[in-house]
Amino acid sequence: MHWPQLMQASSAMRAVRRSGSIAIARSRQLLGPDHPEHALFLGNFADFLLAAGRATMALGRAGLAPRVLAEVHPRSGTPRMALAFNMGLGLVAIATGKTAEIITLSVFGALTLYLLSMLAFFRLRRSEPDLPRPFRAPGHPFLPAVALALSTLCLV
Repeated sequence: MHWPQLMQASSAMRAVRRSGSIAIARSRQLLGPDHPEHALFLGNFADFLLAAGRATMALGRAGLAPRVLAEVHPRSGTPRMALAFNMGLGLVAIATGKTAEIITLSVFGALTLYLLSMLAFFRLRRSEPDLPRPFRAPGHPFLPAVALALSTLCLV
């Protein structure tokens, strides 16, 4: 290893030690030290990691993917096969060397889903006003409208 690479690795390790997290250190490196977006970045990343296995499992349960992906471990309740499948997809994505393009595509997909869910939210409120709602949307209609506008703005 050359001296500049060693210094960069050493600097990265000090950043990780200060922040306590590789993800926080990397987001600070990308965004700079004085940005509150770190929490949003990490929150979105954690949501993606937690939801991916369950979404794959749901596809298996619905018959839209192989049934083996719907299996849940009897003791832990985790969708192990779905998680293993997603891990395999991730390894293939890394092996392609096109991770930046894949990340861009996944962000585009997530924004599209946010946009569609907000449109569906408003349409359901209008078409089924008397439908029982076990969950109240905070700040309705202002915050959902802001979410719709921001996801639309990000897609443009």
